[in-house]
Amino acid sequence: MTSDSLGEFGRKLAGLHRCRQPFFGWQTDNYIGSLKQLNTAHDSWTAFYANCRVLPLVRSLVNSGRFTQADSRLADRFCSRLGGLMPAEPPALHHGDLWSGNYMIVEKGVAVFDPAIYCGHREMDIGMTRLFGGFDDSFYTGYQEIYPLENGWEQRLSITQLYPLLVHAVLFGGHYIDSCRQLLKKSG
Repeated sequence: MTSDSLGEFGRKLAGLHRCRQPFFGWQTDNYIGSLKQLNTAHDSWTAFYANCRVLPLVRSLVNSGRFTQADSRLADRFCSRLGGLMPAEPPALHHGDLWSGNYMIVEKGVAVFDPAIYCGHREMDIGMTRLFGGFDDSFYTGYQEIYPLENGWEQRLSITQLYPLLVHAVLFGGHYIDSCRQLLKKSG
């Protein structure tokens, strides 16, 4: 794995994110792992993130008994504050599940696989890259060369990481439940 390849990967992801999309969401629902991923079109990132990402998974956790009504109220509060937590940006095409296990270095650069495609706030893909070990710094340097992130993006990582952590909480339970609760308390 070379820094040059990862830097180029960052530049290519930035180029993908620069391709403006007409709405937040996707033409159809799809999957992230084995979970159905809602992709209803929205004009607002905060409405999309709340209604298609956070709240459906919180409801699933409440229905399974792994989240309480108090947890649900924390999620509602988190969603009501989203507009003040994230900078406004146009919809960007995403890989949607961009963690270190979903790419590999190949002879001609980087291959990505197992996407959960949708159009969203570009910091979502970046937040996912920082979960489960993260990517090499050259990836972020390459990204910043093409499409610099808004100031404070690193402080917003927990906001962007809530969705993948909720996915893991629904699929695997365990410590992911507590991670989601802590994040909701911190951000809400």
